[in-house]
Amino acid sequence: MRVAVIAPSYPLEEAPAPPLGVTYVAAAFAAAGAEVKILDYIVSRYTPEKLKAELDAFRPDVVGATSVTLNFYGAADIIRTAKRHNPDIVTMMGGPHVSFDA
Repeated sequence: MRVAVIAPSYPLEEAPAPPLGVTYVAAAFAAAGAEVKILDYIVSRYTPEKLKAELDAFRPDVVGATSVTLNFYGAADIIRTAKRHNPDIVTMMGGPHVSFDA
């Protein structure tokens, strides 16, 4: 199984820390035997074309993104773009904003 874990962009001045939750989730998938790739759009600028190219190159079975309130709409857009690009990909979303709304 291949899993892409995404850290969507957000204003670094609001929370200048690495997305540790993304790394914890990636490590758990790796420990379970999955091949994992982190797509860090905090450091590397996100574009839909870039996401599609990375999905085509890695070919994940699952795509997940984290979300804080500041980037919820951007994270949801990333998940929608991944699903539209490949409807067979299982998509999921987690993080503080999603957990708060659940």
